[in-house]
Amino acid sequence: ASGVAHHMVFDEACLDALRGIVEAATGLPLWRAFLEEADVPSTTWAVAGASEYELYFNFALSEYPATHRARALTIRDNSGTFVEAPATSYLLKRTLHHWRMVGP
Repeated sequence: ASGVAHHMVFDEACLDALRGIVEAATGLPLWRAFLEEADVPSTTWAVAGASEYELYFNFALSEYPATHRARALTIRDNSGTFVEAPATSYLLKRTLHHWRMVGP
């Protein structure tokens, strides 16, 4: 599952724990360590190798399982998947690649 989403609510205690672990391991603040460790593409066709949403999502799921979980999102589909439906419809679908972090 991917933790990349259009919006995410961050839990301050969880984020502080992540910051502390990274700073203890690298001696750098989280933002600086993240930038220094991110793979920068050498061509326009290459894909960057870092996502702050993935980092937080996976850390929260692994370190805070009692208070953080992922659930599949139901989204409005404007992509044309429902070709028989008019563009103004509000058909909803569940996706397997969009997840939302939910707290207690």
